[in-house]
Amino acid sequence: MKKKKIKKIFLPSVSFAFPLVLSTIFGIGVLFGYFWTNYFHKKIQKNSRIKAIVLKIGELKIHLHHWLIGVLVFFLICFLGLLDKFSPFYIGCIFGFILHDIWTDRQWHKIFVK
Repeated sequence: MKKKKIKKIFLPSVSFAFPLVLSTIFGIGVLFGYFWTNYFHKKIQKNSRIKAIVLKIGELKIHLHHWLIGVLVFFLICFLGLLDKFSPFYIGCIFGFILHDIWTDRQWHKIFVK
């Protein structure tokens, strides 16, 4: 029980502290992205207006969690060579968006659904 409590406190603390050490602007972006996503996620859940994004490819169904969408956006930015065009704040916002889903959704790892 105690190990689980340490994990719940330690990992988010390190995840927020590490970017702040690397770059203050990036760290502020991570915080902003996380809390912005948290605010709208709660608002959407309250109104339940948006359903989960599920791609159907034959019998295979792929659930696009928002962490996966954030990773795809980041890789697309890198692939197109646009990383230097974006402020560290905006890249931090993308990472905050990604971290929100990983921290708050217990089933964040379940991409393929039946």
